[in-house]
Amino acid sequence: MLNANTMCKVKNRSSAKVAYTVQYNGNKIHQSYNPGEVKNIPYEELRQLSYQHGGPDLIYNYLQIGNNAEILNSFNLRPEPEYFLNENQIKNLLLNGSLDEFLDCLDFAPMGVIDLIKKYAVDLPLNDYNKRIAIQKVLGFDVDAAIKNDKLSKEDTKTNETPTRRVTEKKEVEEASATPQRRVIKKKVEE
Repeated sequence: MLNANTMCKVKNRSSAKVAYTVQYNGNKIHQSYNPGEVKNIPYEELRQLSYQHGGPDLIYNYLQIGNNAEILNSFNLRPEPEYFLNENQIKNLLLNGSLDEFLDCLDFAPMGVIDLIKKYAVDLPLNDYNKRIAIQKVLGFDVDAAIKNDKLSKEDTKTNETPTRRVTEKKEVEEASATPQRRVIKKKVEE
């Protein structure tokens, strides 16, 4: 049974920062989550968030509240199975899941899961051509172009190193040399 002080494990499951502000216990509470960050939050704070404009959308699409469907149901949110996927399960779906499982995920997953699908499709990279095409058709996200851009950006960081001279001016070399050097080498003439 849920009460106001029930602690809920809340995770930012998206690839971006998530923040909200609510009135709770007479105080203004501001929460900010970095990608993947987990916090223990009182149920009442989440309930107050669910009353705010955009709150239910934030809870359902970007935050993951443990594996407790009861909490989501109390906010009139009916999670699909994809809501409960963690990062490893998303990677496994990309690499090993059937095309039909993957298409269901693209159709029914919350936005936070979709963000991670895009991220992992590039990071892994996703080699399944049919899944790449599905991402393009359903999400409008071109995995091939994103992988190419990622590789180019990594190459750019390598070329931004401070260059060193390969050739020094002759004058500098002469000044640097303390002992005089011969300019012309004469052959011994045999008599």
